[in-house]
Amino acid sequence: MNLRTFACLGLVFFAILSLYSCRKTMGLDQVCFRDYCFDVEVAADDETRTRGLQGRPSLGENQGMLFIFPEARPYTFWMKDTLIPLDIIWMDQARRVVHIGSNIPPCQEDPCDVYSPPMPAVYVLELNANKAEDIGLHIGEYLQFHLKN
Repeated sequence: MNLRTFACLGLVFFAILSLYSCRKTMGLDQVCFRDYCFDVEVAADDETRTRGLQGRPSLGENQGMLFIFPEARPYTFWMKDTLIPLDIIWMDQARRVVHIGSNIPPCQEDPCDVYSPPMPAVYVLELNANKAEDIGLHIGEYLQFHLKN
């Protein structure tokens, strides 16, 4: 291999490494539990919290939506116009799980059931159905957030 080829390969390697590093530090918002991390969309305003995951035909294996509320309350959720079953995980200010709604089905007809925790929450994480059980997440566990803002 000549010097020019070696230099080009080095530049390609550096570019790939830079893209990977950029994705980890500037790219996606994540919520993590132990060794499991989920790329999340953040719903931090009324419009995005109201829309949630409505109309989505699927959710990636390690994807979810994180709802951030301005104050602790027992926020209720429903599955109207949601097409996929979900786990809904409510957390307090310390990011400690206070309630898990497991394998909540889409709403088939009105009126839709509503789901709420027994105590106030500030954060709510929606993941694919049965994901909380698959990763061993229980009430009282703490989640870590890696958010851009």
